[in-house]
Amino acid sequence: MDRITTIARIINRLDGVASILDAGCRDAALAGRIPKNISYSGADLVPGERIKYVGDITAMKIDEKFSLVVAADILEHLEKPSTTFDKLAGLTERYMIVSLPNCYDMKSIIKFVRKQHLGEKYAFSVDEPLDRHRWLMNFNEINLFYETKATQHRMKLEVVAPRYGDSGAKGARAGVARLLRDVMPARLWVPTVFGVFEKH
Repeated sequence: MDRITTIARIINRLDGVASILDAGCRDAALAGRIPKNISYSGADLVPGERIKYVGDITAMKIDEKFSLVVAADILEHLEKPSTTFDKLAGLTERYMIVSLPNCYDMKSIIKFVRKQHLGEKYAFSVDEPLDRHRWLMNFNEINLFYETKATQHRMKLEVVAPRYGDSGAKGARAGVARLLRDVMPARLWVPTVFGVFEKH
């Protein structure tokens, strides 16, 4: 199951979401997956359709608050992920959904063994790209980060950790994924960890 589908499913079960700030939204794909009555504002480095705020989220001033702030796989791109979390938490009236990639899951380990890298977002070269991953985090570090931030901001936390094989797909490959999911620890079988935060 992809990240946007998971976030949309989480949103659909939350009460009272009237407006969303989607920080680091890329192509604003989430906008097409939420109920039409929810006001959507995207924020990203580059302009595009449905992107209200253009620029570096860590530096821009946003003068409004939202029912929900979404930060899907953006904190690992930033020099100060903890500070950015704090800023985004200040922009929500009630909910915040954060997702972070588990860079030490089985798929990433296999990819690194086979290709000797994790992908271009992690590549080191003479180029200085505008957007790159700055952090490699594992399942336990992500959970500790979420727990610490929930405590700091006095927010209730639900961790959603879909494993490979949870999509309901059919076939031999999906069957093997479900079997491995049930016998291997979550830290190896969860590609993305979602934190759903709610203000008391």
